Amino acid sequence: FNNIYMLIVTVFFIFTGYVLRQRYMVNFSIVMLLLHVIYVYFTSFGQYMSSVGFFLVGGVLFFGIAFAIEILRRKINKRIIDV
Repeated sequence: FNNIYMLIVTVFFIFTGYVLRQRYMVNFSIVMLLLHVIYVYFTSFGQYMSSVGFFLVGGVLFFGIAFAIEILRRKINKRIIDV
């Protein structure tokens, strides 16, 4: 339940930062989202740390998430500047 609550709050702050045109709020919220994803990943899959597959899947997952969130952050910041 806490994970869902944290996700909702983080997305709310990203949206609020976008509406208020506050780049720092958007950037900070995205960093908090990334930290939360890392926390949930390690708490959920911590028992698999001894296998090589854990690191392979984790690396691909984190790379994909980071790439997608960076694209999202750039789009939001560009819209804030342009408007």
